[in-house]
Amino acid sequence: MLSFPLVSICVPVYNDGDTIAETLSSLVSQTYPNTELIVCDNCSTDNTGDVVRAFEGRGVRYHRNDANLGPFPNWNRCIELAKGDFITIYHADDIYDAEIVRKEADFLVAHPAAAAVLTMDRWIDGNGKVIGESQLPASLKGKELLDFVDVFSVLLKDGNTFLRCPTFMIRRSAIEQAGVFDPVLEPFRSARDVEYYLRILTHFPIGILDEKLVRYRISMSQGTADSIHLRTWIGDHFSVMDLYLAAPEAQGKIAPEALKAYELSKKVDLLFRAANWTLKGNSTEAGKLLAEARAGLP
Repeated sequence: MLSFPLVSICVPVYNDGDTIAETLSSLVSQTYPNTELIVCDNCSTDNTGDVVRAFEGRGVRYHRNDANLGPFPNWNRCIELAKGDFITIYHADDIYDAEIVRKEADFLVAHPAAAAVLTMDRWIDGNGKVIGESQLPASLKGKELLDFVDVFSVLLKDGNTFLRCPTFMIRRSAIEQAGVFDPVLEPFRSARDVEYYLRILTHFPIGILDEKLVRYRISMSQGTADSIHLRTWIGDHFSVMDLYLAAPEAQGKIAPEALKAYELSKKVDLLFRAANWTLKGNSTEAGKLLAEARAGLP
């Protein structure tokens, strides 16, 4: 007899009235036979609620928070509302392949040791035009289960180009052990999803399907857009990497070339931030970062 564990498809929203209908249309059309679809509205001030309510007759459950919790606490609220054995956190402005839930759930059923699974994606602009796509790093290809060292080594060398946040499906039992997303803004800010994936990996392996099963919308109106515009603080990614470099799981297990590449990327980030301080007219702060970048160089 085939097993179809309940999958809770969770969609946190905030002022996504322009895109949520297309997202929900793709999710109510999933081929997997046992789902619940929950939209958790973080006090939108646009027409998001009206758009979502139009889908309630198609199996969508709408919840509106009493107050705006902030993005990641709203993700955690989604998890609290979910009843499924498997739980997704999908995004309210992306478009999902009809097979994504089935393929991710099938992976977790077939790999009981895996805590979670993600997929690759294509990127679209605000008009839905495909403008690029993600690629699974060569060192991860062909591996059904990925452990902490597998994933962390690539993050150190290349940054996060492959843990595609809006494709995330996790096993409820893994949440019970690893916890939920860190609700506190500092120090991880927009990289709190990466911190969570690494925290999971300190307990369990994960899987990444080398298939592009979502069209990921790229827009300067997204919540992380400020991370790439005149940023002068340390990149969110580095706060997470520094934390897990000190973790027992990393000690003596990371290849020297990965560590060297990471240190170089930190110096590049210092130069980026120094340039932004200069553009903002603060040569004193720019000078401090340039001096830090030169430290240790011959």
